[in-house]
Amino acid sequence: MCYSLDDIKHRLKGRERNGDGKLRTFILQKYIENPMLYNKRKFDIRHYILISCINGSFKGYWYEEGYVRTSSVEFSLKCTKDPLAHLTNDAIQKNTA
Repeated sequence: MCYSLDDIKHRLKGRERNGDGKLRTFILQKYIENPMLYNKRKFDIRHYILISCINGSFKGYWYEEGYVRTSSVEFSLKCTKDPLAHLTNDAIQKNTA
């Protein structure tokens, strides 16, 4: 995560590379300062859908059993550098005590 426009510019100019030597790619998005919360925590909802096209005929298949991921720390803008309060992905949350 970047915390300022200068931080973003620095990261992009650094031309970081992945382990395989290819230039690293980035996704930029504005942070939502007032998100919808569940029990005072950020969350996301995951569902899976498959769309196929065979001979020009589209079909969609929705897997009913989605799941919800939450942060392990209550959301607060006072601690913007705490990934446990701001990110819900498993790679971050699995390291909590």
